Amino acid sequence: MTSARHHPQDDGIAGRVRRNAGPAGVAAACLLLFGFGTGSADQRVTDLFTLGDAVFNYTLRIGGVLMGGAAIWSLTGRVAALLVDALVSAAVGALLVFSGSAMIAGGGGITVNYVLYLVFGGMFLSAGVHSWRDYSSYGQAGAN
Repeated sequence: MTSARHHPQDDGIAGRVRRNAGPAGVAAACLLLFGFGTGSADQRVTDLFTLGDAVFNYTLRIGGVLMGGAAIWSLTGRVAALLVDALVSAAVGALLVFSGSAMIAGGGGITVNYVLYLVFGGMFLSAGVHSWRDYSSYGQAGAN
C-alpha cells in the first residue's frame, strides 16, 4: 500500500538521488541569498585579505548557481547528479576554507564571521565526501 507522499519508484537508487535535491537546494538558496545579499563582487584585490573577500563573494554567487544546478539535476534521479554535487560541494568547501583563512591571515583577525566561513567550508567538504561516496556506491550498482 502506498500513500500520496510515497512512490514505489523512490525506493531505489533513483529515489535516493532525488532525495539529494532537498539538501542541495537549501545549500544553493543559502549561498545565493548571502552571495547577492552581502558584499560587492566588484572589488579590487590589493592584499591577502581582499583576495579572501573576493573569493568568498564569488564562491557564494557562482557556487550557489552550481549547487542549484546539482539540486535540479538530482530531481531526475540520475546517479551522475551526485558526482556534480560532490564536485561542487567540495569546491565550495575548499574555497570557503581558503577565503576564511586568507581573511584571518590577511589582517582580519579571528572573528566569528571568519571562523564560520571555516566551519561552513568544512561542512561543504563533508557533504562533498558524502555525495562522492553515494555516487561511487550507486554507480557501482549499475544505475545511471
